[in-house]
Amino acid sequence: MSDSAARLTSEEREVSQRLSQGFAWPTVLLLVVLIVIEVGVIAAWAAGVLPLLVGVLINSIASYGLYTVVHDSVHRSISNRDPEYARWDSICGNVVGS
Repeated sequence: MSDSAARLTSEEREVSQRLSQGFAWPTVLLLVVLIVIEVGVIAAWAAGVLPLLVGVLINSIASYGLYTVVHDSVHRSISNRDPEYARWDSICGNVVGS
């Protein structure tokens, strides 16, 4: 795909800006919350407070939720294709993908 084919036309950009809410703070918040859940579950299991099977189930659901962050990151939806925030798509995608 050429560089020009990947760019939005002015009409597409206008529609995108009209329909979008700007920077996707809810997606970034979702990322932070799900990571806190996963780390908390691991800590609770390591402390002997949470059975392994329960921890695996909780972290499986949290990991499934992280797909939303990856999906938005790949489509550059976190930054809403705003060059000022473009790095957030990479940051969030790399955090989840690590």
